[in-house]
Amino acid sequence: MSKHFILGLALGSFLIGCVSATFTYSWYYPEFVSYEGKLLGQKPSDDLDAKICQKDVSGNHGCVVMLKPEFKALTLDYMDCQDHLRQCEGK
Repeated sequence: MSKHFILGLALGSFLIGCVSATFTYSWYYPEFVSYEGKLLGQKPSDDLDAKICQKDVSGNHGCVVMLKPEFKALTLDYMDCQDHLRQCEGK
């Protein structure tokens, strides 16, 4: 077998493993008495009205909430995955 075939097979297996992984982080739907106020973004221009989190007429929630430790773990895992992908691509 050629080296390129084996490399492709290994990379394909890695990508399939990443795609089939389950989402292991905790998240919640907000259910408050009042949705007054703002959702604060990284910059003030990114802020959103909290009313977007209310349920719509079909009963679907407009937001998903994560607690800070879970969000940090998700962010670190994402950055780690991006680093591994760059290494695999040789960039």
